[in-house]
This record gives sequence, structure tokens and C-alpha cells, in this order.
Amino acid sequence: MAPTLKLNYFDMKGRAEPIRLACAIGGVQFEDVRFAREDWNTKFKAQAPFGQVPTMEIDGKVVSQGTPMLRYVAKLANNGLYPTDAFDALKVDEYLNVLEDIQSLIWPSFFAEADKKIAARKALVGPDGDMTKMIKALEKAVSASGSNGYSVGGKVTIADLGIYVQMGWFSSGTLDGFPTDMYAVYPKLQAIYDAVNTHPKVSEWVKAHTK
Repeated sequence: MAPTLKLNYFDMKGRAEPIRLACAIGGVQFEDVRFAREDWNTKFKAQAPFGQVPTMEIDGKVVSQGTPMLRYVAKLANNGLYPTDAFDALKVDEYLNVLEDIQSLIWPSFFAEADKKIAARKALVGPDGDMTKMIKALEKAVSASGSNGYSVGGKVTIADLGIYVQMGWFSSGTLDGFPTDMYAVYPKLQAIYDAVNTHPKVSEWVKAHTK
């Protein structure tokens, strides 16, 4: 019998979106609970084991940390989103961890003054920026391990979903200092984005949840 899942997160994409997409692609039923930021402290924070979201209730048991939850729902889907081959699974995990490392580079800028924030972000994505170096390395890695527009093997995995969501955020125009065309020089990553974006289940999900 399939477990009863409830995913709790802010009313935004963020760290929950790869999980939502994995459920959509894998046919995993879940309750998508989205809440306003002002409800975090009063209604949801006390339920979070480590004071963070997303959290997931699995048959009433609460767990946290987005990447393990992403891996869990992919295993429930049992359709290749998380590979059964040990090495392919290792590559998927490697890329998910790299995405976390890339994302961690931007967090200090959120606490900086406006002018320093933009300068810091421009430095990150400049020719010699730390983020640029990591994205270049990721481009090279997925070129070697993937095919058919995906990062590992020739079909969609949760690594591709993570790449898709991060690329969408970084190039959305909502982050001051990050150009919207910052991935134009990374054809393999752009191919992954396009492959996920045109996946029928992803297209259906995005259409249903675009405000």
C-alpha cells in the first residue's frame, strides 16, 4: 500500500519544487501544502524537526531535508528517476550535492546591503567567479555522463530536476546581479533544462501551478 504523503513548503518553488516534479513524473500521490511566510513561525516551524522546510509527513511521521525527500519519492516512483544501477545513482547524488554547493555560494549575498549584494553576485558569475567555475565543471561532467539531453544516462533523473529548478531560479531575473542569459554558454546544461521543461508531466504541472 502506498504511503500517504504531505509536503509542506512556502507558496513558491524553492527547495520543494524538485520533489513536486518528481511526484508528478513518477505518479506519486501527495498533498501539496503551501503556506505564506507569515504562517511559518506561528503554524509550521514547531513541526519542523530541524527548524527548516520543506518537511514531509509520511503516514503521519515528519521528516525534513529536501534532497533525501527527493530521493525517497523517486524510489517510490520506481521508474528510473533514481537509478537502480549503483554507479548511476552515485552520479545522480554527486550532481545533487554539487547543486547544493553552488546554491550555498549565493546565500551570504542575501544578508548584504543592496550595492554590496549586487557586486557580490556579479563577482560570483563573472569570468573568474566561484559559481562560474562550478557551473563550468558541472557542464563538463554532465557532458561525459549523460545523453539525450539528460545528465545521467539517457532518461530523466532527479538530478535533472534539480538542475532544471536551479537554472530556472538563477536565470529568472528575480536575483539582482544574475543575468538572465547566464546559462547561454553552457549547451549541455541548457539541453537538460529544455528536456525537463518539455517533459509532458512537467509541462502539465507548470501549467497547472503558474499564477
